[in-house]
Amino acid sequence: MQRDHKTMGSLFFELGRRLGHMAVPALRKGKWLWTSLSGSKEQALRAEAELGRTLAADLQRQLGPPLACAEAAWIADICRRLAGCVPDRQRQFQVELVRLDSPAILTLPGGYLFVDAGLLELCQRDPDQVAFLLSHEMAHVCAGHVLERLVAQVGFDALARLLSHTAASQWLRQTGLALLRTAYSLKCEAEADLQAARLMKAAGYSVDGAFRLLEALSQLRHSGTAVPPYFASHPPESARVARLRAGLKNLEQ
Repeated sequence: MQRDHKTMGSLFFELGRRLGHMAVPALRKGKWLWTSLSGSKEQALRAEAELGRTLAADLQRQLGPPLACAEAAWIADICRRLAGCVPDRQRQFQVELVRLDSPAILTLPGGYLFVDAGLLELCQRDPDQVAFLLSHEMAHVCAGHVLERLVAQVGFDALARLLSHTAASQWLRQTGLALLRTAYSLKCEAEADLQAARLMKAAGYSVDGAFRLLEALSQLRHSGTAVPPYFASHPPESARVARLRAGLKNLEQ
């Protein structure tokens, strides 16, 4: 589930190199954070987690308190079960059940997942379908897609400013929320689907849940009913199913 070490290492090195020369209050406050980006993998993950914590705290303020109910505990348990099977044991994940304006999962660096309660209804509260959605987003985190997209969107020289709650709040309100709702590249989405299926199997969930969800979304799309933006931005379900089946077949050979 991990991206090539050299690719991620060069990303962290460049972050450290560029941000190391900045002299903004947020950088001075967390100098260890950004110098660590050019250090060990453990230090880099700590840096990513710190960025995620800052953004998550501000996102939580904008969304309001997470839901405290049996379903919140249920989805947190699914997340813990999946996280326990992530190959990279240094990765940690935290899920919050919230209310958004449409079914979606907002995923931040460091493994912070904000799940709209409406997704559970869309998945018919099927644990295998929910596990697929969570593991798909967890795969994006582990592969570096989440951090890389953030770097591409804000640029190296602006990234450190997001350690400031004021800057993080402004970014989330202006462009961040819209970005978090959109899909990644076709290649990244296919990679996340396949890694999600592997993670589901490792955690004891049925991959059939992935196909049930994709089929339901396909039927929804073809019925003329509006597909939630979070799913509408993803590749067509038929293409995802075909790639996922092919990927699983290759793994079995």
